[in-house]
Amino acid sequence: MSSTDVQRAFNHKDIDTDNTSSLRSDVSVKPDFESEFEQQFWPAYPRRVGKGQALKAFRAARKQNDLETIMAGVRRYASSRQGENPEFTKHASTWLNGQCWLDEADPKFTAHRNEPPPKPRNIGDAIRDEARRLGVLKDGTVSENRGFHSEGNAGGNVTVLDLAFKPASRASADDQVNVAGFYMALEGVTRHGLQTATKQIMQGSLGHAFLPSPPELRQECDKVMKPILEAHARDSYDRRILKEMAADSERAEWTPESRARATAKWEATKAQQRLDNAAEETRRDQYDTSPDACMARLKAAAEANGADFNLDKIKNAPNDTFKQAGRAA
Repeated sequence: MSSTDVQRAFNHKDIDTDNTSSLRSDVSVKPDFESEFEQQFWPAYPRRVGKGQALKAFRAARKQNDLETIMAGVRRYASSRQGENPEFTKHASTWLNGQCWLDEADPKFTAHRNEPPPKPRNIGDAIRDEARRLGVLKDGTVSENRGFHSEGNAGGNVTVLDLAFKPASRASADDQVNVAGFYMALEGVTRHGLQTATKQIMQGSLGHAFLPSPPELRQECDKVMKPILEAHARDSYDRRILKEMAADSERAEWTPESRARATAKWEATKAQQRLDNAAEETRRDQYDTSPDACMARLKAAAEANGADFNLDKIKNAPNDTFKQAGRAA
């Protein structure tokens, strides 16, 4: 055996070439969280906003829980949010971070919901029912009279008046007159005013034991609404005054340039005032107020007017002011 054959035999390594692939096959394949999120979770969630944060929260949740558990919770939550305001539906990230898939179904979203209790009836409800029975008030989109809160129209008013004065039997005519009268008297009355007035009437506010006539019922409703309307008017007036005051109080903030201009203008004004005061003091110092100086100025003024200056010719002012006033009158 040559040295070359020995070296070749010594350098040869009997190593399996598939060793790396066999080791790689022993490692389990990690689940693709992003694919699960895109294909299953995100389409099923009832509110799809904040996708980036939702994906991060989904990855963290999947490391601790299996996909089927999370999806079962998503389906329960989506079913509970059907018909509800979407603004109050949790973001997906909030739902995942709070582990809300463990929450139980809300009982209020079961198939058999409890019906709300019926509202108490009042005189207004009875009048509406009677008006529908007699044909004064009709249900539907073509009805001329749609309720106490709708604006009146000529056709509806004429129909009510025709029903009130149509020749008929005494019993039916009286019923129609009563219903039409209440319907006309309660035009524009609010639900609160009618309910409160009805309660007060039942408590004896009218002073007699009879049911109210249409004008009496309207007067009681107006009494109830009067302080409310006055308070509303006062609040509107106060809001308007505050709004105007806020608009008037808005002023621009001082800037260094504007403050410098105002300071310079103020200093110039004070300097001018000092100059004016000094000139006035100088004039006063030069003006002689002694009697001789005054006489000299008077004499010079008389000569300038072409008259002789003589103190004896100057008349004294009259002392009797009442006689002066009498002669003037």
